[in-house]
Amino acid sequence: MTDNVLCKDCVHSFVKWFDYPFALLNKELYTNCKKGWIESQNEFEPVTGNKTIPGHYRKASLERLAVNDGRCGPNGKYWQPKNKKLFLTYLKRI
Repeated sequence: MTDNVLCKDCVHSFVKWFDYPFALLNKELYTNCKKGWIESQNEFEPVTGNKTIPGHYRKASLERLAVNDGRCGPNGKYWQPKNKKLFLTYLKRI
């Protein structure tokens, strides 16, 4: 008995402020997950030298894919309620 939970109701989901106007049209493309932090990386390019790729948050839709080990997954392993109304759903999932 697994309840389907939505990323928009999770405390870890957010929309960046400059993506907010676009998220009004299609929220699933612009919702990010705080649990999906990717650290900054240094790459070596033979032409220009070292290049630093800044850290960023992954999209919530990528965190819910089944192929990502250690991620939230389709069942919403790290889901926590954003408001009090969903607290009973959280208790059923624990």
